[in-house]
Amino acid sequence: MRKFLYFGTSTAPIGQTTEDGLDCLLVDASKLRSIEPGSSPSETMIYFSRNSFSPAVDRIQVFHDDNTATHHRCKDISRALGEIISASPHEEFIDVIDFYNNKTHPALKSFVTSITIDSAVIPRFPLE
Repeated sequence: MRKFLYFGTSTAPIGQTTEDGLDCLLVDASKLRSIEPGSSPSETMIYFSRNSFSPAVDRIQVFHDDNTATHHRCKDISRALGEIISASPHEEFIDVIDFYNNKTHPALKSFVTSITIDSAVIPRFPLE
């Protein structure tokens, strides 16, 4: 059974108003490509494949508190996504981070502060 992961911001994309729509992404869990630290200790990137013919990916930029023990939350987010994806075999649609509807998954709720969603970005390094 396919599982779909939902991510939603609490604000509209840059250059738009909330009347234009909030930024969100629904993605097939099997398209998860990588999770890696961002450019600061309070940022982690999640990448999802779009299709096999394009190098472009969908990117979720997760902002969170700075875990002073490890200086990033990459491992915590990776573990949480693993648990979320393999949790219930009967749940097809999973709210991972949804600030607008206040439905962020409990495994992430205590430290994730915001997200941005970028579609069809070309990663700096190939995600092979």
